[in-house]
Amino acid sequence: MRDLDNGLLIIEVKGGQIRRDGTGRWSPGEHQLNPPPFEQAERSKHALREKLASLPDWPGNPDDVRIGPAVAFPDVSVRGGPRAIGLGPDAPLELVIDQSDLTSVEDARQAVDRAYDYWLGDRRRGSPLSPRHLESLYLMLTDPNDDVLYVFHDPEQTLYRDDVVDTLGLPGY
Repeated sequence: MRDLDNGLLIIEVKGGQIRRDGTGRWSPGEHQLNPPPFEQAERSKHALREKLASLPDWPGNPDDVRIGPAVAFPDVSVRGGPRAIGLGPDAPLELVIDQSDLTSVEDARQAVDRAYDYWLGDRRRGSPLSPRHLESLYLMLTDPNDDVLYVFHDPEQTLYRDDVVDTLGLPGY
């Protein structure tokens, strides 16, 4: 997600009946999520900064741009109710978008704002996005000569440009 004033929000989405056991392992069922969702979001944030740093026309230092991580669990609740899950101390509730946050557009927007507020604090951290930043992002996502945006340690998790462009509904591609 992007917001000119708040920056970019990297959201790691995990569907299914996500849970965390007493030893801190995350799983959507039988297999363990490795790395865990919060770590995946953080890695994606750093990968995006690396990608931005590699762009010849990126305006300024990518480390100065506001980019923060969050996670989404659309099939479970972390705020109570019969399907609530425990997150643990290393998983801030403010950075979680759950089932209850997706009942309306307004609820979803509030959840995104909550995540931005958590990692931006007093808004002195990083720089807002400029029109030049947005233009560079758009060109990166629509460059027909660069199919791969990021390759994770697991090749099956490779992030392809076409998938991102389709998901964002970018025009003119």
